Amino acid sequence: MEVPDRPIFILGPPRSGTSVLYKLLCTHPDVAFMHRGFKKLPRLPRLAHALERLGLVGSTPKEATAFWDRHRHGRLDVMTAAEATPRVRDWYRAVIAVVLRVTGRSRFVAKCPPLSVRVPWISAVFPGALFVVADRDWRAVVSSTTVKREQNAARERREFFGVRVPGHKHLKGLPSEHSAARIYRIVHEMLDDWEAERPGRFHHVVYAQLCDDPRGVLRGVAASCGLSFPREFEESLPESLPKSNHKWRESLDAGLVERIRAAEGPALDRFTEEALTGR
Repeated sequence: MEVPDRPIFILGPPRSGTSVLYKLLCTHPDVAFMHRGFKKLPRLPRLAHALERLGLVGSTPKEATAFWDRHRHGRLDVMTAAEATPRVRDWYRAVIAVVLRVTGRSRFVAKCPPLSVRVPWISAVFPGALFVVADRDWRAVVSSTTVKREQNAARERREFFGVRVPGHKHLKGLPSEHSAARIYRIVHEMLDDWEAERPGRFHHVVYAQLCDDPRGVLRGVAASCGLSFPREFEESLPESLPKSNHKWRESLDAGLVERIRAAEGPALDRFTEEALTGR
């Protein structure tokens, strides 16, 4: 079975900046991704591509959660290498290979928050996979996650917003800010362990730096992932992006921040904007 060349997976808890990074990287001329057609018709990627070319389905990059959850079992989002059976490996490799072929692209990029806790599974399915981790101030992520959950509740959307990590069922009894912080900590701890086991396959992007200098940050991503960086691509990128990293101060008072930090321990300290940027 044909194995796609070094697919790139963008990882990080929701609201970490993964979406903006995904959309920017998907404008690269060598990159293919899941758009609405591929998401709706994963078994028929040629038909999905034809519908996209005809303008009958959108070409915007999608998370395609149902596609990546196709072989998930149980309530957790975690998947292990043991779950990447030969049948599962062949199915995903075949679909992605056809997506690359019909789009005429050489590399595939994916972004879906549950994939952040599936690195062993991804590595078993795609042995050459590369990982780009979005690092954002944990306080900004907690604040943005809480706002998103409130918006979903107002719209009567009952699905869980976040990543279902080990101990997920116990999170329901916590305030939203506390559960978001715990998910953030656990996801990054798992990523740390997997990165240590796979040297050279991870690249980190700091959200604040991405907002300040998208072109410089994407140049670094391209170099790390073995992608070209043509002038046309660079010039298509914005010079800067709106940054909302400090909005958390409006919704998280100092006492709440300290209570969360006391509950989660010093692991969060390296994920403040000051620590991430050195400023």
